Amino acid sequence: MEELQFKYSNSDFILRTPSWQNPSTKSKFDSVLMGRWDNAVTNGCFRYTLDDLQTKLIPGPMKYIAQLNLKRASDRRKPQEMLSLSQPFNPNKFNFTKINDKEILIELCPDSSIKNKDKGEAIVANDCITSNGCADPNTNATEEESEENGVLEGAVKRQKTTNSKHVVIINVSPLEYCNILLVPNIQDCLPQMFTQEGIQVALEMLLLSSRRSFRVCGNSLGAFASVNHLHFHAYHLNYELKIETVPTKLVHGPCHELLDWPARGFIFQLDEATNVQKLARCIYTVANHLHSNEIAHNIFLTRGAPLGSEADGLQGETVRAIIWPRKSCFGAKTDEVFNVAVCELAGHLPIYSREGYANLTEEWTIGHVNEVSLSEQSFDVLKEDIKKLQF
Repeated sequence: MEELQFKYSNSDFILRTPSWQNPSTKSKFDSVLMGRWDNAVTNGCFRYTLDDLQTKLIPGPMKYIAQLNLKRASDRRKPQEMLSLSQPFNPNKFNFTKINDKEILIELCPDSSIKNKDKGEAIVANDCITSNGCADPNTNATEEESEENGVLEGAVKRQKTTNSKHVVIINVSPLEYCNILLVPNIQDCLPQMFTQEGIQVALEMLLLSSRRSFRVCGNSLGAFASVNHLHFHAYHLNYELKIETVPTKLVHGPCHELLDWPARGFIFQLDEATNVQKLARCIYTVANHLHSNEIAHNIFLTRGAPLGSEADGLQGETVRAIIWPRKSCFGAKTDEVFNVAVCELAGHLPIYSREGYANLTEEWTIGHVNEVSLSEQSFDVLKEDIKKLQF
């Protein structure tokens, strides 16, 4: 069996990548990830291939990138029905401890948690997930106890395990090339509620890549998360997105707000004053506030221009971390053209019908995105709350 650990330290982070005009060479992480993802394609691990993926730029200043992906609409696993932002993890529903071993690509091992290889603790695929899927069953409430405590049938209470692993798996219904899922602390069986540790590992994974095309993102419950098990998406999209240079305005401390963008949102950056750990804490602080107030949200991590009112003209590069508070949407995903999840908020539009793809305009897209964006009044109230937070 292939050893899956990918060990890294801060020295492996790539803080500056070549411009779009000068394609970069692959980092070590890129080579490993792409090679294993390509092997998974060859071995038939996906529900469909991306051979017929069509892409076009929608005319207009927002520079939306639309892609026709009919097979994702027809062949993907049916999304779970979500009822609230606080919906507990349910082991009886699909979760990432139930996947086939061949879907596992990498275990991310930050230097602080690298196992001592001399002790024989390097993992192989079938070691990533315990025999019963989740953490020590002795720490779990029974289904009957969960019902008595007023949570969903089948839900359990979980405790964090010491050796829970950060696992990278394929998305069997891919959006784009190298579409993967990062599942932080997989054996802890956490619900889809962003944690500071999970956000930090997602940031670190972004920094391990030398490609500007590599983006990492996530949806909360009520914001089109399809599986109630903590995870982030990541994939390569070989197009620059307008969100990576859109101007911003300072709100409070390291927190800015987006300007001239259809969906109101907050944004942070990686700079000399904000290292990876602090950036993760900032994002988590906002996400936790939103979750506590039952406000659905989406997170998007990407390379981009430094923040400011003239971002589009600034030289240099940073990591932009965007978090969109938005109107909640519960129940099944039903839109025939596209649902407004994190990719769509960022300007990447996977489209699920030929007619919708052919007739898509920037004006219609902006109107559709505006439907889930917080109103100006609600966002202004939220900004006042953000100013009271400790970053």
